[in-house]
Amino acid sequence: MEHRQPERYFIETWGCQMNVHDSERMAGILTRMGYRPADSVEEADLILLNTCAVREKSEQKVYGRLGELRALKRSRPELLIALCGCVAQLGGESLFQEGRGADILIGPRAIADLPTRIREARSFGRSRDFSYRRDAVLYDPEEVLHSQAPKAFITVMEGCNLNCTFCIIPTTRGREIYRPAEMILEEVRRLAERGFLEVELLGQTVNAYRDGPLRLPGLLEKIHQIDGIRRIRFTTSHPRFMSRALVDCIRDLPKVCRHLHLPVQSGSDRILKAMGRGYTRNWYLEKVAELREGREVALSTDIIVGFPEETPEDHRETMSLLEEVGYDTVFSFKYSPRPGTPAAAMSGQISREEKTARLMELQERQVLPDLSMARIRGGLSRVRHPKVEMNRQIVTTARFQGLLKGGDGAVVIATEKGLQAGDHLVGRHGPRRLGVRRSRRWNGRRGCRGQIRRASPD
Repeated sequence: MEHRQPERYFIETWGCQMNVHDSERMAGILTRMGYRPADSVEEADLILLNTCAVREKSEQKVYGRLGELRALKRSRPELLIALCGCVAQLGGESLFQEGRGADILIGPRAIADLPTRIREARSFGRSRDFSYRRDAVLYDPEEVLHSQAPKAFITVMEGCNLNCTFCIIPTTRGREIYRPAEMILEEVRRLAERGFLEVELLGQTVNAYRDGPLRLPGLLEKIHQIDGIRRIRFTTSHPRFMSRALVDCIRDLPKVCRHLHLPVQSGSDRILKAMGRGYTRNWYLEKVAELREGREVALSTDIIVGFPEETPEDHRETMSLLEEVGYDTVFSFKYSPRPGTPAAAMSGQISREEKTARLMELQERQVLPDLSMARIRGGLSRVRHPKVEMNRQIVTTARFQGLLKGGDGAVVIATEKGLQAGDHLVGRHGPRRLGVRRSRRWNGRRGCRGQIRRASPD
C-alpha cells in the first residue's frame, strides 16, 4: 500500500511581535492537524501569509506577494493560499471579489478556527472568518510552536479600547479582551519547566491589562516568583497607562528588564491632541523622569512624521524631544492614511516628498553618536557578561535591550556556533547598525529568519 506523505505548510509573517506569536500558534495548530513544515513555498501544500495593515506600504507588499504566489498556484491548482491577520480583516470579503488569489481569509481573532477554514476551502474552494472572538486569547499553551527559544512570547490581551485618530488596530484587532491571570501563570510555569529563560508579555496596550482587580504590575510580581524564568519583558505600553506601580516593578523586580518601549508618536502638543493620544509632551517627559529616577532604563519609541497639518515647528518640537529624552532606539515612520480612520479625512495632508524629508532628517539625527551610540556604548561598558540569547552560527549583530540588575548582561541574539542559551560571553559586543528594522519569515522548522536592514525612507 502506498504511504501518503503528510501535507506541508509554509508561513510568512509581517509586522509586530503579536503577529509572530500568532504565526507560532498557527504552526502549532497545523502540526496537530498532521501538517509538517516546508522549507519553501514551492514545497508547501498550504501557504499562510500572516499580515500587518498598520501602514499602507506593508499592506501593498502583501498584495504584491499574493501576485507572486498566483503564478505558483496556476502550476499547482491544489495549493491553498491563506491570507491571515490584519490585512484580511481590513479587506474582508472584497478580497475574494478582487481576485487577489487567496483561498482562505482569516482575521487575527479567528486563528483557533483555522482547521475548519482549511477543510471548508478544500471542499468548497473558499473559506473566510472575520469574527472578533471573545475567546481568542484563551488558547491552549501546548498548541504554540515557539520559535524564539529560550525566549517565549505570551499573549496577555488583544485589541485596543483607545481611539487614536491614525490607528487601524481597533478595526483589525477589535476591542480589548484579557487572558485570565492563572492561565498566563500556568503557561509561564510550563515554559520554565521546558527550559525557557525569558518571557515577553504581549498586548496592543499591554499596560492596560486587567483581570478583575489584578493589573499588570500584580501579574509581573506573580511571574517574578516562578523559578527558572530569568528575564521578563512586556510590550507595547501606552504612556497613559504608565502607573507608578508599574514604574516600581521595573525598578524593584530584578527579573524585569530595564527596557521599555514607550511610543510617543510626536513631540508637539498640537499634533498629540490631533492624534487623540491623551497626553502632552510634558506629561510624557514626567513619566520618563519617573522611569529614570536613580536607575538606568533603556527606552525605545515610535514616531510618526508628516501627520496632517504638522508644521515645520511641530516637526522641530519632535526633533528636540529626541535630544531631551535620549532614546536608545527610535522606530520612525511617515504618516500613512488608513481607511476609515479620522486622520485619513483630515485637511492639511502633507506631501510624500515633505514626509520623506522629515523622516530622513529625524533618522539622521537619531543615529548621530551623541544620541543612540553614546547611550549604547555607555550601557555596554557597565555590562560584565553579555548573555547568550540564541545559539546561532551567524556572527553578525547584537541588540542592546536594557541592563539587567546586578550588571547581569545585555542580551546577545546572534552568537558563535557552539554556545548555549544562558552562557556568558567574554568581551564586549555592540550593535552593528542603528536605525534598523527586522522582517521575519517563519518556516516552521528553522524558526524566524531575521533580516536586518536599514529602514527605507519609503
